[in-house]
Amino acid sequence: MSEKTPQQLLQEIGSATADVDLDTFIEELQPAIKKTLILRGLADKATAQEQKVMMDLVGLSKQGREERERKQEVRGTDMSFTKLQTEVERIRMQIDNRDAKKRVEDILEKETIDVNNLSELFKLIDTAYEYLPTDNDSIVDRKLLQEYTRRYKEEKYRFYVPNNPCEHFIRRFADPRIHMGMITAGNGVGKTAMACCILCNIMFENDPIYFGYKLYKEFPFKKKFRIASKEKTIKTEIIPAIKEWFPKGRYEMKKLGKTYESYIETDTGWIGDIMTTDQNVDQYESTTLGLFWGDEEIPLPILDASVYRTRSGGKILLTSTIIDDERSAELAERFTKDKYRYYHNPITGKKEKVENNNFLVEAVTESACAEHGEPNSKGIRGHLQHKDIVNMALSGSKEAAEQRLTGKMINQSNKIFKKFNEKVHVIKPFALPQHNSVMCGFDPHDKKPDGLIWLYIDDQNRYFVVGELLEPFDGTAALAHTIREREKGMRIVDRIADPSAWDTNKHSEEENRSVATKLSREHGIHFRKGTRLRAEADKSIIDALNYTEDNDGNILSSPQLYIFSSCTKTIQQIKNYRWVKKSRNSDEYTHSKKNDDLIEPLGRLLIRKPRHKRLSNVKSEQFTDTLLGGTQQTIVPQKRSFARYL
Repeated sequence: MSEKTPQQLLQEIGSATADVDLDTFIEELQPAIKKTLILRGLADKATAQEQKVMMDLVGLSKQGREERERKQEVRGTDMSFTKLQTEVERIRMQIDNRDAKKRVEDILEKETIDVNNLSELFKLIDTAYEYLPTDNDSIVDRKLLQEYTRRYKEEKYRFYVPNNPCEHFIRRFADPRIHMGMITAGNGVGKTAMACCILCNIMFENDPIYFGYKLYKEFPFKKKFRIASKEKTIKTEIIPAIKEWFPKGRYEMKKLGKTYESYIETDTGWIGDIMTTDQNVDQYESTTLGLFWGDEEIPLPILDASVYRTRSGGKILLTSTIIDDERSAELAERFTKDKYRYYHNPITGKKEKVENNNFLVEAVTESACAEHGEPNSKGIRGHLQHKDIVNMALSGSKEAAEQRLTGKMINQSNKIFKKFNEKVHVIKPFALPQHNSVMCGFDPHDKKPDGLIWLYIDDQNRYFVVGELLEPFDGTAALAHTIREREKGMRIVDRIADPSAWDTNKHSEEENRSVATKLSREHGIHFRKGTRLRAEADKSIIDALNYTEDNDGNILSSPQLYIFSSCTKTIQQIKNYRWVKKSRNSDEYTHSKKNDDLIEPLGRLLIRKPRHKRLSNVKSEQFTDTLLGGTQQTIVPQKRSFARYL
């Protein structure tokens, strides 16, 4: 090999069109520098040019090490995604400086190269894209861009950027104290994509930008998962989303006799199945799960069965746009902290606070708006154009648009009390005046808790639900004692009960003795028979809830019925009382048998259109108000005065 001068070698490396072995270059450069210095006499007398060559040598040695390390990472497939993004950003900046954006776009968008692995890809790199600059860095840059393009096509989940509500859910779901998390989102928010990316970051390589939590890095539970949804949703949304976000070539799906792909196995040891909500709940048993994803309206028995499947520890992920019909009331109890303070853990059977290990995120479609959406932690907003959201809002009915854009838990389409508004009808409890008029409604049951409600009528003939009771009793004596305790501070002017209270099978401890008879004869608590006209009774509640407002939300005419915020069960039942089909194939609707334990006694009171009147011919007594606090005066009417005040 002929010896080259440092100048020749530097010129060669500057115009190289292929990879240069820097070690060989340095070995060749050192003798040349040494010979030059010897000829000059002493190294410290080297010319400025020779000193510059030595400095370049030192710089090239350091640069060479970094360059080799970077090349080795590119040639592998395990370069961290964060570092790859950094490298690609560097390349973009360099290309901006070279004013060659179009060339990079050609690389990133080119679809003609189809290879199975990087080694085959790199064989094509040296002969492809000849229009790019051919300096030494460009060779590495092309490989970086190719790897970036491959990952975008084959590992799309690495590029996922959540909007603010989804990022909030991802962060809270990673909390080791959380067992079950749910997101109800308007259309277009991206809850299905978010769920798929949660699964990907648990099952495959982890993205530290948004999923840099221990749960996603080191999932501590069994590598067995299940996805459940409606069959149509599975075919049209779930499976296409899996194929879009899961890394290509890293998993296998099989139908196993189903009309859709119902089995998934990954190369990281995860096994999962996809089941429909139409399947019998027994089919959800007998398998221990580490992760369960329930999409849209999951029936509570299926959810409970799946919760049991995580008995060895696991996570429950729920996504929904609208929770339909009566399922909303059952499922909301697991999440709505302000309305449902407790729930019974199906595993332990213990009564637990909702906030202990469940959480709910409600996301409106506007949060995914590219113009107005709330930015996430990186300052990035949504992906939907505002005009598309507006078009979505204008299509269909106002109620349907509200459901699909707000992601709220209550479906308005078959609600009976659609006018109910917590901001209008729910008020802070206040102490009842001394000469108050209160009515009591009673709905007894054999197998369900008894329902009692107390309605206060003020001097303007407005109605206030001031007390409620929904619990089972061990005998009529216990029921009577509780009624007496609850009625301290109330002047009871009438009591109305469901006609079934006079049936002998309701709390009947003796043959031919009904609960109404026992309450009256043994405890002095007298009820009168109420109506059986359910539709008319419900209409009376609708009328009492009715109010009008202008376009700015100002109340023009106030409702007649209000509810104390302490009466949480009454509020819940009014919100979720619905029309339901008489049978699966029927076009006729009837009142739901669920969420009516307090609705029925309230309707029986309001259908009588009670009015406030001051009472005469009464006896008075002192009492201690245990319901609202303090000591007040109460007036108890004589029996014969009941009918006169209604």
